[in-house]
Amino acid sequence: MTGRGVSAVVLTKDEEAHIADCLRDLRWADEVIVIDAGSTDATRDIAARHGARVVPREWQGFSAQRNFGAAQATHDWVLFVDADERSTPKLADEIRAVLQAPRHAGYHIPRRNFMFGRWMRHGGLGRQYHLRLYDRTRGRWVRDVHEVVQLDGPAGYLDAVMEHYAYRTIRELLEKVDRYTDAEARALRDRAARPTPAVLLRDCLGLFLYKYFWQRGCLDGYPGLLWAGSLAYYHLLKWLKLWELSQS
Repeated sequence: MTGRGVSAVVLTKDEEAHIADCLRDLRWADEVIVIDAGSTDATRDIAARHGARVVPREWQGFSAQRNFGAAQATHDWVLFVDADERSTPKLADEIRAVLQAPRHAGYHIPRRNFMFGRWMRHGGLGRQYHLRLYDRTRGRWVRDVHEVVQLDGPAGYLDAVMEHYAYRTIRELLEKVDRYTDAEARALRDRAARPTPAVLLRDCLGLFLYKYFWQRGCLDGYPGLLWAGSLAYYHLLKWLKLWELSQS
């Protein structure tokens, strides 16, 4: 089958628990690149053994790291996959088929989320779309936190899913919340943002109620409760960290 080549790019730092499974599911790609931000575990060695081209690069922020990764690619069509995500065979087949004659500058991919060993069907996690496949000559990542691709052209949607194995333990969840809220508090400070009681109620209590009841996260059992609670905690923590930064 002819068509446009695909470069799969994975950002890593200390991902030895995930990287082997991630790369095994990317063997269909024409090229796999791992951009490693100073792993102290076996991530780089594992990636190299699985045929990836490992490029070390000090962490510069999510968008900067992704744009750097896209620039290392041999092919213009780039697929970004996180270390805790898995490219399914159906997704590989659909990408190959779509790139025979692409009609868009990029494509959103639906993601099936697993947390604490459970497929999360509710709480807004049932079928999330993320723009991960795009023509690097027509797209660029922006924002330091919750980064997105800005495309020069329309985006399409794929049907086949990417699987996301987000959190195996509460410790993993809290560690990620801590890292992300550090970055988000700095971004809020740079924008001179200030919380109000109304904002705190909306971001914390309001979001919990919305995810747990309106989006029926309660139907996912304890993982659903953890997910809704972690989002409320996330937003409370980012505002508290902003306050702490303002004191220094």
